Amino acid sequence: MSPKKLLLTVDDYRKEAETKLNKMELEYYNGGADEELTLARNEKAFQSLLIVPRCLRDVSEMDTTVEWFGSEIA
Repeated sequence: MSPKKLLLTVDDYRKEAETKLNKMELEYYNGGADEELTLARNEKAFQSLLIVPRCLRDVSEMDTTVEWFGSEIA
């Protein structure tokens, strides 16, 4: 993979894997157990996520504080 090639989606990673892995490895990573119900549910859940970039926002006063279970950790 060239340093300039960005893998942004699951499909991007699958296509790149097809150029790197042999057939048996691809079948292992692309498959699931029995009827592949968990695999299908995981893919559906992942596809429901939407990441919206915050373009052209005022970032002059950013707060990168992270709170975890009521405690500030970063």
